[in-house]
Amino acid sequence: MATLALGALATGLAAACSDQVPPAPAGVAAPATPSTTVQATTPNPTPPPTSAPAQPTSPKPRAKPKVAYSCEPDAPAKFGDPAHPNTITNKSCPALNAAKEKAARDYQRKLDAERRAVSDAALQACREQTGQTTAQCQAQARAGLAS
Repeated sequence: MATLALGALATGLAAACSDQVPPAPAGVAAPATPSTTVQATTPNPTPPPTSAPAQPTSPKPRAKPKVAYSCEPDAPAKFGDPAHPNTITNKSCPALNAAKEKAARDYQRKLDAERRAVSDAALQACREQTGQTTAQCQAQARAGLAS
């Protein structure tokens, strides 16, 4: 063990390695009197800075896969949307559906026109044969008395 006077030690250390001396740990005080000898010891090496453990990054929220709707009118029905398991995904045919709906409306209009024509002709015949009014002929037709 080497002993040095506190003044010599302080001056030598300050001149030689003033930037390299780590601060004294808390709770350790310097000697109060200059006549006390200081034991030279190797300072505790400071541990290398530890980086924080890498936290698992949360995966980016995945965009929901878009369901591909297709127009396959003659194919068997497919249910390809897991979010909506009862939705058919291969029968999406807006143009075809619009054409069918238009044809159905046109057919219904045609039937309605034919019924009106038949009804008008029947009412005309009823009025001519019986001499009754339109309301009287319609009442007989509703009652099932018209021939």
